[in-house]
Amino acid sequence: MRRTLLMFPAALFLWTYLGGDALAAEDRFALVVEPYEVEVSMTYADTIRRIIFEGEAIGRDTGFYGTIFAADPGKFIGAGHTEGGLEKVESFDLRVGKKKVEPESGKRYTGKSITYEKSSLLDHLRVHVKLELTRDGIVMHKTWEALEDQKAKSLYLYQFCWSADTKEWIGECADGEMKEGAFLDDKGWRLQSDVKWTALYDPAIEKGMLMYYPKVILGNMHKSVYWDQPPPRYHKYYLMMDIPALIPKGMKSGPHAIIMKGISTKPGKWKDEVKKMASQLRKNDPKGTNE
Repeated sequence: MRRTLLMFPAALFLWTYLGGDALAAEDRFALVVEPYEVEVSMTYADTIRRIIFEGEAIGRDTGFYGTIFAADPGKFIGAGHTEGGLEKVESFDLRVGKKKVEPESGKRYTGKSITYEKSSLLDHLRVHVKLELTRDGIVMHKTWEALEDQKAKSLYLYQFCWSADTKEWIGECADGEMKEGAFLDDKGWRLQSDVKWTALYDPAIEKGMLMYYPKVILGNMHKSVYWDQPPPRYHKYYLMMDIPALIPKGMKSGPHAIIMKGISTKPGKWKDEVKKMASQLRKNDPKGTNE
């Protein structure tokens, strides 16, 4: 039986890392295509809860993933955010290879390729998500449409709760400028630019994650940004999308896409390695058609 979130007061949220007991902590299931594993929460509107690469949880369950919308300041809707209402899942279709599967809590699904498609409502916005998981990485496609005129304050199109053990970040801005820096665990904001790609790295485990956009998605407020929280929280990445204050009925956006690829290399080499990875992705798809 599928369970969805009914009420989740912010005061009750425990910012803890659950490690190996994560699947038992709530209704969630795991998608495994080595060297990647993605855990999906049935409790929190079929959104990602952890991202694991080569056995290391680089994406932690210390916060919410998914698409988060607010019509008014602080009134967030999406995943476990209920301040402005509930995310209402309309459909969820999981396929392991070509086989359709009905997901069950606690199960691990393994294959050479796994995809899921989800449609949900965030107030009057219908959001469609398609995730593709292969040995080459994770691709997330998103589109949205306003079913009615929609007052809007913010839309976090993508967000990921990366480990607070990561120490460095880098990114190529839309205009080609390269930015990089260290995480300070001071609750500050890092990067704050429209980007072609960005990545972060944990030298202790010699691993990190690249987030690459086939086409730049323009942002507002902090744009593409890391929220630099101290352990055990996260270095949370957001893409705060540029949207009008009133989204007219019928307005559509997308398709948009993000490609995520794990990094596994020595600390002194990781930035050069991730630049090569981003360059190869651009070479493979110079027009940004992978959307």
